[in-house]
Amino acid sequence: MKQKRIKAILVILFFLMFSFSCISEEMVTITKHFGDIRTEQIELPVNTKALELYTDFFEAITKLEGLDKLKNLKFLFIQHSVEDLSFLKKMVNLEVLVIIQPALDLVFDIDFISKLEKIKILYIETLTMKGDTINLINNKKLEYLFLGSISSDNKEGFFELKLENIPDTLKCLDLSLAQEIIINEKFMKNLIDIPLILLFYSKSAESIFELDNNFLERHPNIHITNTNKIRPKELNVNYLYDLAGIEQ
Repeated sequence: MKQKRIKAILVILFFLMFSFSCISEEMVTITKHFGDIRTEQIELPVNTKALELYTDFFEAITKLEGLDKLKNLKFLFIQHSVEDLSFLKKMVNLEVLVIIQPALDLVFDIDFISKLEKIKILYIETLTMKGDTINLINNKKLEYLFLGSISSDNKEGFFELKLENIPDTLKCLDLSLAQEIIINEKFMKNLIDIPLILLFYSKSAESIFELDNNFLERHPNIHITNTNKIRPKELNVNYLYDLAGIEQ
């Protein structure tokens, strides 16, 4: 009787171990579409928490499918030649999103930001946005916002960016590489309570920098720089992992 019990327990344990191993090995297929030319697939564990996507300048990804199946994905880094960012509306569990130069000749609707309710770090660089407004009404956990080399389809060259519904959680607004945004008291009105604000200034951009010394002296949380004092000059992905507290 004892031997039968032991055998039964061993069978159950084996079954449980097999089941857990199957679960841990479950994979998700990510499909990259390169227009009508070709597709490319990659397999990732369903529990993937961080993903870095680098693409070639000369071959654009026109569509990405399957990323929304990575329910535990917290960190997403996208660099170069991605022509469609609409999939980001489904990436509701992201805590860190980095987008660098997705496509130079396209305009992007960035309303996906409103879906990222868990986002803590949002980094967008070298992108032409549709309109001139970024609404952060649903981003109640946002701590760090970087906007660099952002332009608008509404106006060529310099433009007035509207940042709306700034969350109380925002610790740093980093515009240290934002050379196209007009900086004046009207722009700063709703931002002035952010603990740290980094603004770009150079002789070549002084025509759009309209804050005088009196204003700056009254607001010591504003730092004028042409390099970023928060992150390394060249963006280091490891730094962002550390900043977000996410293991690689």
